[in-house]
Amino acid sequence: MKAITVTEDRSFFEHHGINLRGIVRAFVRRYDADPNSPIARQGGSSITQQLVKNLLLTPERTWRRKFAEAYMSLILETRLSKEEIFALYCNEVYLGQRAGFSINGFGEAADSYFNKDVTGLSLPESALLAGLIRSPNRYNPYRHFDTALGRRNQVLDSMAQAAEISAAGPRAKSVELKVAPVRGRMGSADAPYFADYVQGQLSELIADEGAAQHLRIYTTIDLELQRAAYTAVNKQLAALDKIYAKRVAPGTLQAALVAMNAETGEIIAMVGGRDYEKSQLNRATEAMRQPGSVFKPFVYAAALNTAYEPIPRVITPATMYLDAPKTFSYDTQQYSPGNFGDAYSNKLIPLRDALVKSLNVVTVEVAMEVTIGRVMNLATKAGLPRPAKPYPSMALGASEATPLQIASAYTSFAAKGVRATPVTINRITNGKGQTVIAPTTQKNQVMTPEVAFVMTSFMKDVVNRGTAAKLRARGFKANVAGKTGTSRDGWFAGYTPKIVCAVYVGFDNGSQLGLTGSDSALPIWADFMSAALIAHPEWGGDWEMPPGVQQAEIDLSTGMLAGAAPQPAANGDGEMTLEQITIKPIVKRKEYFINNTVPTEQTDVSTEENAPELPEMGDQNGLQNGDLLPPAFPAEPPPLDDYIPAERAPTLPRLEGRGVRQPDGSTRLMGTLTLDIDPATGLIAAATCPVIRSKSFQIGQQPTQYCGPDHHAGNISTPPATRPRLVAP
Repeated sequence: MKAITVTEDRSFFEHHGINLRGIVRAFVRRYDADPNSPIARQGGSSITQQLVKNLLLTPERTWRRKFAEAYMSLILETRLSKEEIFALYCNEVYLGQRAGFSINGFGEAADSYFNKDVTGLSLPESALLAGLIRSPNRYNPYRHFDTALGRRNQVLDSMAQAAEISAAGPRAKSVELKVAPVRGRMGSADAPYFADYVQGQLSELIADEGAAQHLRIYTTIDLELQRAAYTAVNKQLAALDKIYAKRVAPGTLQAALVAMNAETGEIIAMVGGRDYEKSQLNRATEAMRQPGSVFKPFVYAAALNTAYEPIPRVITPATMYLDAPKTFSYDTQQYSPGNFGDAYSNKLIPLRDALVKSLNVVTVEVAMEVTIGRVMNLATKAGLPRPAKPYPSMALGASEATPLQIASAYTSFAAKGVRATPVTINRITNGKGQTVIAPTTQKNQVMTPEVAFVMTSFMKDVVNRGTAAKLRARGFKANVAGKTGTSRDGWFAGYTPKIVCAVYVGFDNGSQLGLTGSDSALPIWADFMSAALIAHPEWGGDWEMPPGVQQAEIDLSTGMLAGAAPQPAANGDGEMTLEQITIKPIVKRKEYFINNTVPTEQTDVSTEENAPELPEMGDQNGLQNGDLLPPAFPAEPPPLDDYIPAERAPTLPRLEGRGVRQPDGSTRLMGTLTLDIDPATGLIAAATCPVIRSKSFQIGQQPTQYCGPDHHAGNISTPPATRPRLVAP
């Protein structure tokens, strides 16, 4: 107390709220001193005035504020005793920052700077803290050690001049200044973003903020894993800084990490940015960004949910989709997504492989078939924000979300379809140790355990052989599932049966990161999860297959049950038949199916890796004897002339087919046929059509009529095109 009154207000116990002598002294010193000298910045406010300013007024430097401050100080002196005013001042005064947090009051300052209770401070330590009041940043012992030491000695000299200390003064000045190490003890500073988030949660749990000062709050954070999270984030960002050194200033790139207990919703680690002191924006809870392909699992989960509500059909992991460019129409607009790198196989692939390879066009096609509205409804049940209006690009993660929302949504995959809301506080106790509040997570069923299990098997494949295969390349061997995401930012969300972790990497201004999620976010996830599973091996393991799921062996090129390939049949009449095609072994895979959704048809002849060898084509401008035509394909197109430029002529149809053995022993051709059509009429395009687009049809469902002059008003001539022909895949 003596050190404070000597340095701030020596006549505190004598005046009535305003220190007139101090005000005059401050004016004189400010007039005489160098404007850049710290002496010139001395104030004349009493301790009472400082308390009023800090508690009730703003720090603006105006005469209006100073007069209000003086008036309110006089009133306060009539309401409280000097001791009460001094106690309030000592508990509230600002004394610097530690890891981005304000240090208010001498009790907190004693703990932060010396790792002591305020009652255990020595004279030199008390003098240092008293000296901080004038300018906590200027006299910060961690940043300006010599300046802080000089200020401490100045306070001791002032105390000696005021006869508050005698012989102890010179000895106290000779005592070495020792402050606690920056990380001398654990506290909220080790999880600053989490501490801010908890503070917000407290305001919802406790109406009276003053009551919180008398309670003990137990949070869910695991400090060991919190340190591991910071280490992982800082390590990867330091490596990425080298990549972006010529583009942005070091420290510009940001990241966020959230780890949750999948069953209880407890947040066990949270990193909201790389440096809390420089930016208090908690990107884990406040930064709304596009998650990209991290959102895709909700599209495929909605597709698998057709097992219970077939709209318009039952979609299974073996349902086949064409991986090729496609334009989608919605409302009065058109949307043409592209795969990453504009790479397409132009082949039919199973639903599972579409997610494993993160194919954009197939994902949008699945979402459009199920309907975007149903996809977004499922995502909303999982805790993701509900958009005002669904549109196709949302299937690719165009709707924004925070890393915390993504992590919470992924708990529905990890915990058998049940989503857990985030929890930060385990319990709150009073001074007697009695629990007064014990928050619990809110749970809701997002999907059935069967859908969640099959989706987890999809995302295990993403890690083992898909877009997240770099996780295995890093030596990560634990049994996990996850999905990468690449938008303007990099994402990775993954989980075990017990823990979910989501990682985001990007720029605050929304600049293009230019790296995939596997190159940017995945290394952070891998380092953190490695540490988490070492510390808690019980969080690993595998998912138990629900009774409503069964396995069946499928042909990867047809999605049908895999059967033995038939032997080629002899034919003596000289005509080419399907049975004369050379048959290669069928490529099989065991697949998971929700009960009652296993394919009923069996493949006997397959394509792609085991593609049948089609007959050798003859003249490239026409069909030869024995060429195979799909059912209902017209034998002759309309007669057309020869002068039409090649660039106006429709391209040739493309057949992707395979023979399927029927119960009666016959073989039926199945697959797709790609034709150039006129989108205005839906008919096979002629060269005169103003717009020509390629479109794939299931064999037997393609149009059989050609477009002609009757279908286009004002078109009086019908220029020719070459006769269509089949092209072997």
